[in-house]
Amino acid sequence: MKFLLLGNLEIRHPGDSSVFVTRHRHLQVLANLLSTPNTIVSTERLMSGLWENKAPASARGNLKSYICDLRKVLGKVDVPIETVSGGYRIVLDPADMDTTSFDQRLMLANQASIEGDHVLALEHLHAALGYWRGPALDGLADSSHFLGSVAAKLNDKRLTTIQQFAGTGLRIGMPSMVLPHLRDAIAEDPLREKLTAYLMLALYQEGRRAEALMAYQSLRAALVSDVGVEPCREVAILHQQILTDDPQLARPEMLVGESSR
Repeated sequence: MKFLLLGNLEIRHPGDSSVFVTRHRHLQVLANLLSTPNTIVSTERLMSGLWENKAPASARGNLKSYICDLRKVLGKVDVPIETVSGGYRIVLDPADMDTTSFDQRLMLANQASIEGDHVLALEHLHAALGYWRGPALDGLADSSHFLGSVAAKLNDKRLTTIQQFAGTGLRIGMPSMVLPHLRDAIAEDPLREKLTAYLMLALYQEGRRAEALMAYQSLRAALVSDVGVEPCREVAILHQQILTDDPQLARPEMLVGESSR
């Protein structure tokens, strides 16, 4: 059984068939429980997640009804929701969550990088990104402040992973592999300078100098318009290196410094 949060919330059997939870309120409750599995989630937090500060007089009764309905569905796959003092707790193996699988791949990638095996690190990072099917908790993130915060942290983790994936791919001379991921990430966060720096390097290494320079101009325009600042020093230097066809850029390991925003 797999519980998938890295995209729309899904429950899947080992055979890849889905267990359907269709009502939005049920999905909201399930998402709150899955955000901290095997941990008590208070009744107050669940009600806040459902109604924010506008809970109806029937809120507690409605919540109990939603929990009862979820138990009927999850009971078929032996995943209990326990009633405990002050709230509820979903009991499952953390290995059954895609967030755990994602984190495990990141740990393996980091270990491979420490050991100097950048090819293996790239494989683990690529596999980690493969768990993502769309924005975290897609369709639920905007339903409450809490779920929005959970989703935002997960989505930021994905962007950071794409950044690491791109840096590793460029280090071993595989710019074409990282370009699609970089474009997707920049579309989500156009102000993250490190991503654009890697995009510029990847495009340049692919022989697409004009596109690399355009990527810099797009970043500069976004920063000036939205934040009122120029690109950081490292990205500006990279831009100048591309303008002058600096021979150092031919080196796959020539990466922008970690201090880039």
